[in-house]
Amino acid sequence: MRQITKPTCCIVHFKEPEGVPSYALPRRIHYQVTIDPAKFSAGGFVRFGDAQGDEITGWQPQDLIVIDEILGQVQEDGVTVVREAA
Repeated sequence: MRQITKPTCCIVHFKEPEGVPSYALPRRIHYQVTIDPAKFSAGGFVRFGDAQGDEITGWQPQDLIVIDEILGQVQEDGVTVVREAA
């Protein structure tokens, strides 16, 4: 997650805990969030929920978040997301 250097709109999910049988886990749910490096804590957390469209709120442990896809960079208006050219 530290490779993100600007506010970035992403699809993420939480890592599944190790040692728990797969039948005991709920299905994997994916969320849209804005990962903003200005909202990383020194203790390894990231703050979600302050950007429009965030589907997770509060401080979350960075090591439990898996980035599935980067949707694009959030622009200065805080709303517009622009994909990078492939």
